[in-house]
Amino acid sequence: MPPSTGNASSRPATPTGRTPLILTGAQVIRDGKPIGYRDTRFTASIVISAPPFYGETDLAAVLASVEVPTLHVTTT
Repeated sequence: MPPSTGNASSRPATPTGRTPLILTGAQVIRDGKPIGYRDTRFTASIVISAPPFYGETDLAAVLASVEVPTLHVTTT
């Protein structure tokens, strides 16, 4: 991750799309094992035009571990 510029904060850059959900707890099951990339530095998530989790039939299970506030922004 590139260093922040002009900000002494240790918070990471803000990703968009499905990435914020993955970084705040979303996970999938592969070969019976959960795969997730939770980063505890994120305390909220702004999700902009996130594509679906392709191939996942149980979205509630994918998002069950997301325990931070989320704001979803989308348009059609």
